[in-house]
Amino acid sequence: MIARPHGSIRVPLRAACRTLFPERYPPPQPSAKFSLKPLVWVAMAVGLIRPAAAVEWQKDIAVLFYDEPGRVRAVEPVYGLKGDFGDDRWLNLKIALDSLTGASPNGIPPAARPQTISSASGSTQAAAHELPVDTNFKDTRIAFNAHWQQPVNENTIAGVGITFSTEYDYRSTGLNLTIDRAFNKNNTTLSLGVATSYDTIFPHAGIPRPLTYGGGTFSQPSPTDPNERKVVSDLLLSLSQVISANILWAITYGVTRANGYLTDPYKLVGVFYSTGQPEGGANACIGQPLPSSFLQGKAAGDPVVYCYEKRPSDRLQQSIYTGWKQYFTGDVWDIAYRYTHNDWGMDTHMIDTRYAWRLSRNWFVRPHLRYYQQSAAHFYRIGLAYGDPIPHDASGDNRLAKMTAVTTGLEIGQREASGRQWHIALEIYRQNWPHPPGAIGVQNNIDLIPDLQSLMLRFGMTLVDKH
Repeated sequence: MIARPHGSIRVPLRAACRTLFPERYPPPQPSAKFSLKPLVWVAMAVGLIRPAAAVEWQKDIAVLFYDEPGRVRAVEPVYGLKGDFGDDRWLNLKIALDSLTGASPNGIPPAARPQTISSASGSTQAAAHELPVDTNFKDTRIAFNAHWQQPVNENTIAGVGITFSTEYDYRSTGLNLTIDRAFNKNNTTLSLGVATSYDTIFPHAGIPRPLTYGGGTFSQPSPTDPNERKVVSDLLLSLSQVISANILWAITYGVTRANGYLTDPYKLVGVFYSTGQPEGGANACIGQPLPSSFLQGKAAGDPVVYCYEKRPSDRLQQSIYTGWKQYFTGDVWDIAYRYTHNDWGMDTHMIDTRYAWRLSRNWFVRPHLRYYQQSAAHFYRIGLAYGDPIPHDASGDNRLAKMTAVTTGLEIGQREASGRQWHIALEIYRQNWPHPPGAIGVQNNIDLIPDLQSLMLRFGMTLVDKH
């Protein structure tokens, strides 16, 4: 499964920005016998970490349940271990397990007629006006990251980290470096972060040839390659400033460059009949005209065949993020804004705010509101018109379409003086797509991208102990 934004495994850098879902990778629950401490002992043995007289360990245990009714379900336990070795020397370790099952949209919109779609992930059937989904969607991912930081001099802290994740059709390894420089009596901090990852994609049926036949009435296999690769590099420059005793402000500029195989091998783009097109017109998938008898009786907007999608092999994205945190006699208010632009033509805006009410000495409640909107990628198509010239790039993946999303949630938790705490949160995530441009004939009378509502339930616990 490659639907996940794989840059998300670069945790130390992404955490600096607190972008999309700050809780998407919380700290969860290992088995009773599992421990990351042997890794620490190995690091001490080779001299990477000097033992401290009293090391304070913070254990983060959490689990996320995610549900799209009638579609994807996910369970994600995460276990984190943070060691304070004194003198600003910290070790962060985290392991996560994702388990996803259900049905995922394959890029083909609903049609006025029933559809049967065959692709690399299997065969899919959809009734008239029903969104086709890949019912064979399932995956399990294991991810691990480690990050060590220590002072370089009195005002500078440097860090280095590694990341690794694997799933049945995807593997990623990465390295990241960070440096923080404090000045202005430690009221101002300038941070620089760089990261890179090397990813390998190996679908079980191989890599489909893009914009070739992806299944339908004709049975024609596509040539495939066993695997593909991509490289993703990040640069982050951040400034944080203490405005007053109760206010902290931060701004971050980021650049991400992805190069290589950026196409999703499981996504398709449909070819639909359009009146006025010549019957002998070339077809983007088959590579030859279809017989006129096959097109007989088709109305404009009816499906003809399906192609594997194709995306550009390079993407440059820039982002600007700013956040404000303010303390109000026990309460804390957070608000953040992020803007991103990439050369695929997508612009995004995100506003996220939370307010933590202190109900008593130990209890708190925190409502959450987040608004997100994006423009469509320049190669996004709700479908291709039969007989039109073959485009250089095309995808029907609705994650690349114009959309808005709203997240509302409520978290409640308890903190103790010892540092131990727990929390539970429930969030509702709603996505809305306008009727896309480029609809043909009967498609204008169909809800081509139905709205989606999903639920997220998170539970987490933090434990602190000294050795």
